[in-house]
Amino acid sequence: MAEYLPFDSPECDPAPDSTIKEIVQQPASVIIGGTASNVKSSSSGSLHISKALPVELLIEVMEQLATPRARFGVYLGKESLKTLVSLALVNPMFNGLVTPILYRRIRLATPSAIRSFLTTLSYSSRGTDPSNFVKHFLAYDPWHEATSHILAIITLIRHSVEYVHIYQWPEGLPGLELRDCLATVRSLRQLSVNRSPKGTTSPVPHFNNRSSLESIVLDDTNIVQVVQRILSDASSGAEAVIGPDLSIYCLARGTMPPWWVCFTTEEILKDFIATGRDLPSFRIVMFFMETNHVPGFMWRSDRLNLPNRWYCLPVPHLLGKVGTIDFDKWMCRMVEDGSLWETDLIPMNEWATWFKGRLPSGQDGAQSTA
Repeated sequence: MAEYLPFDSPECDPAPDSTIKEIVQQPASVIIGGTASNVKSSSSGSLHISKALPVELLIEVMEQLATPRARFGVYLGKESLKTLVSLALVNPMFNGLVTPILYRRIRLATPSAIRSFLTTLSYSSRGTDPSNFVKHFLAYDPWHEATSHILAIITLIRHSVEYVHIYQWPEGLPGLELRDCLATVRSLRQLSVNRSPKGTTSPVPHFNNRSSLESIVLDDTNIVQVVQRILSDASSGAEAVIGPDLSIYCLARGTMPPWWVCFTTEEILKDFIATGRDLPSFRIVMFFMETNHVPGFMWRSDRLNLPNRWYCLPVPHLLGKVGTIDFDKWMCRMVEDGSLWETDLIPMNEWATWFKGRLPSGQDGAQSTA
């Protein structure tokens, strides 16, 4: 069970007061011991909490224990997890309070964990349906040993899940099935895919409702097609084409960003603007090695000059290039601890201007990049 226990934090957590902080910082045995001793049964069989530790305070303690460092983080400390699980075993009332908290964030790191979690969802006890609690779902299956199980899980949690991370698109028909499965998720806010099958392009996701989307991470070919679909819907007058401030992260293998994506997408955007319509509010984020630069032929022309559209996400130079095993590990860690979504993005034109200012006199930086 520990392999796939989920974690969550409230969308807008108030700062915990000193009493809650003191309780949360206590060892698990103290919290659980105090909780158990303060739970009493009335003659009617209902449970009451003594004034020493009111139920409202206990609920707040549980929420604080289940609060990761970053808003979209997954990991909790071992002591916090141990305390929450132990609280769930105190009595039926606490089990009912803690279970939804434990199942809000799911991280499945192995095929066996994926299969086990599917079994849990498929054979849940009467009156309890954990699939209704899942908000975050992360699955790692690089060898495609549990693809069908991932599809089945997403199908079961499609009415509640909002954040989905898949390590790699499966190839062939399973990839198309995953695309169609994701289209059934009603309130998808975030989708990230670590990599596409080697030598192929993953299917372009189609979203029945893009108005809730906040961020997506896709390969370079998909980025162009997603932008085309967004603008096509906007041209037809569709309402709520996308949610406000959608971030589209472009993931492409190699040392430099795929400039052909920039050129192609820029032309698509300019053609749309020429129609007199306002561009939907989205931005494109390129994974960019921190030691590289925007080449001279980009900043000498009018390329990438649309304000608030093009951004760079710096990648540590020690990783070598995007798409390596080391990069995959880095990105997984960034997704899991929530830091990917909180990393400061750099406007592309600022990066280009910064690099141009560092060039020796007489050089224009017009290196050729493929």
